[in-house]
Amino acid sequence: MSKRKNLFEILVEKGNVNFVVEYVTINKLLRQMKNVNNWDSIFDAIDCYIIHNWKYGNRCIELEDLRKKLGITDFEIRSNDYPAEKCLLFFELIYNLVQILISKYEDKADTSIRIINDYDVYKIISNIEEILDELNYKIEKIEDRYMIVEKDNVVIAVAEKNIDISGDIIEYRRFNLKGDVRTKKDIILKLAERIEPLRKKFKGTNYNPIMEDVQMLLNNLNLRHNNLEGKNKREIIIKMSNEELEMWYDRLYDMILNIFQINDYLTYSSEIDELKNNLK
Repeated sequence: MSKRKNLFEILVEKGNVNFVVEYVTINKLLRQMKNVNNWDSIFDAIDCYIIHNWKYGNRCIELEDLRKKLGITDFEIRSNDYPAEKCLLFFELIYNLVQILISKYEDKADTSIRIINDYDVYKIISNIEEILDELNYKIEKIEDRYMIVEKDNVVIAVAEKNIDISGDIIEYRRFNLKGDVRTKKDIILKLAERIEPLRKKFKGTNYNPIMEDVQMLLNNLNLRHNNLEGKNKREIIIKMSNEELEMWYDRLYDMILNIFQINDYLTYSSEIDELKNNLK
């Protein structure tokens, strides 16, 4: 039996993207010597002007320190057999920091920084976006930061109509959440809270079975209840591997998104009926 490939092995094959080559290009654009406006490079500008004030800087005062904490140093990227995950994390980090640099440059009221080289800065952004496009990923802004997520029109449509939980909806599709059952569980429970008030609306409709199935899965997949021990113990869940449990979480997430969409349809249905009658 052939070994099952993980997400990042598959990513290496998609679109013929050579992650290390793309990483080297981005790194070169960051570090090219410009010696303009007292900054030697874009890397230098980020290091001196951005990183120590960044909300997500993890108390680091230099970009290299932050890369060490995230496990995405030059050595760790180049020595990894499947560098996709580390490269994507690096691209996400750099995308965020360069966008801050651009916003400061484009803010006419902020005269404290002058961009080093317009071409290099925007080339970094476009390169990262093009790489992600080949992999069927995209950059999505969630509140005050940018995240790499799968391209999924349903996810984006549901997120746009539920702004208060849009971050959770999109984060579930984040590139490096594969295998993180704990985080996926937390997100599903937040989404479950949101659909709970819709149960009455679904009652008596043709769509009630999907709502009932979702409730059943929430109650029996070690989500709402402890299904590993005690009165709610389920032997099938105890024997289930993390991979299989994650598969069911992913299915449940998709079903919850369907509930959001069906809810929209049920809201519009009376207006549709009225339009239908007027068309006769």
